[in-house]
Amino acid sequence: MEQVSLDTLTFYVNTTGWADVHYRVNGGVQQNVRMQVINGRNELTISGLAVGDAVSFWFTYLQEDGTVVDTAEQAYILSESSAGNDSDGDGVNDGIDQCPDTPVGDVVNTDGCSILITEQLRIEAEDYSNYFDNDAGNTGGEYRNDDVDIELTSDNGGGYNVGWTSAGEWLEYQANLGAGSYNLTARVASQVGNGAYNVLVNGNLVASTVVPATGGWQTFISQNIASITLDEGVHTVRVEMAGGELNLNWLEFNIAGSSNNDSDNDGVPDNLDQCPNTPTGRQVDSQGCEISFGTIVPLYDATTPLEQAVSYDRGDALITRFADRDETAMQKKISFKSMITIYRIIGRIVLRNLKLLIL
Repeated sequence: MEQVSLDTLTFYVNTTGWADVHYRVNGGVQQNVRMQVINGRNELTISGLAVGDAVSFWFTYLQEDGTVVDTAEQAYILSESSAGNDSDGDGVNDGIDQCPDTPVGDVVNTDGCSILITEQLRIEAEDYSNYFDNDAGNTGGEYRNDDVDIELTSDNGGGYNVGWTSAGEWLEYQANLGAGSYNLTARVASQVGNGAYNVLVNGNLVASTVVPATGGWQTFISQNIASITLDEGVHTVRVEMAGGELNLNWLEFNIAGSSNNDSDNDGVPDNLDQCPNTPTGRQVDSQGCEISFGTIVPLYDATTPLEQAVSYDRGDALITRFADRDETAMQKKISFKSMITIYRIIGRIVLRNLKLLIL
């Protein structure tokens, strides 16, 4: 509700479905009025009031999900100082602002109180608040001095990952999120595959997932593992290792419909991905395009032409290059060494015979 002048109030609800306002002026008869959509919200303006009038009001309205809401009753007294004033610039007039001095830039509710809006929250695996690990000591030797195994990662963005996992281990995190529906993504890798893990939020299982063989312990993929609706506040997120081995780099909450979503799970958000639909497990650059390591061309293969035998009589020795056989490169190398040895033996025999003839 806004006091727009000394004698005028505007009731409003930030919806475009139907909405009713119920109000009394100075304790009089309750008025129940269907509001009209104006400038993208439901509004009703009443005038003919006076400074000092007491107005009590509440709303009934239809939400986008089809549910009907009745708000709590509020009271307002018209004053000269409140007419059109909004001291903290939050869009809610001082007369009804329940949270004065709101910081600049904060999003507020109809009472003028700040609400948390979270587009994206990434939780790094190594930044846990609690844990359980099956063995003593940090096998990776990085970042923290406890029993969780942490190593440096070569994944996009660098930093650390948790590794050397086994069934029964778990990690807990505290996530401060605004109200909304989120897509939950995990950044994981496994050389051997079949690394199973569960994710719980506030004690409720939201995902149970297996990591395939990704091509190496540092070959990470992004798995979209859950969609979840949360209230505003701090939530406990737990990752439980259910079997096999995997590396965990991070978890990420993205508000549904956000440009931070990653449809092909390559670790690059859709709004930056120049190569959508990347096959699972491929390594990509910062633009989401697959990294090419070139093509290895073998020295010999099934199409390599075979050379024929060649003989040359140089007078003191008969030089012969045997015909190629369908052999591997290693076998050819062995055969070549053998031929050199034969040539040396033949040369020595010829020299010995020449010496005998001269004598």
